[in-house]
Amino acid sequence: MVRLVLLVLVAVCGLSADDRWDAARYRIEAAPFCTCGFQGEAGPDITGTWALAAEGGRTLRVRRTGDDTVADLKLPGGERVQHLMGRFDGLSFALAAFDGRRGVLLDAEPEKDTLKITLQFPGSPATRFTATKRK
Repeated sequence: MVRLVLLVLVAVCGLSADDRWDAARYRIEAAPFCTCGFQGEAGPDITGTWALAAEGGRTLRVRRTGDDTVADLKLPGGERVQHLMGRFDGLSFALAAFDGRRGVLLDAEPEKDTLKITLQFPGSPATRFTATKRK
């Protein structure tokens, strides 16, 4: 694959077939991607389904995958924001998602029986909710 990419680059740069093998060589280093540098920890367990105290019946479903927290948010009108991911920063869960159109930030601060939610879409002011766990 790397050789193919280099041949394409040489062809685009206008070198002849005879010159391409004598072209400058560049050292390329590759390494597997590691998410182990992600800051934060698993934090307290907030898994389950949460009802957001707001008009329109917003629902937050939270699950855990390893140390990562993953949430799906159902908004009024049936719109969904899926795969908000993040970790606990010592005070709250900082979860984010980007679906190719827009980004979403969700901050969930656990309290005794509730979550204090701050939801932010680009270009919009942050919205605050209180979420209670559904039984």
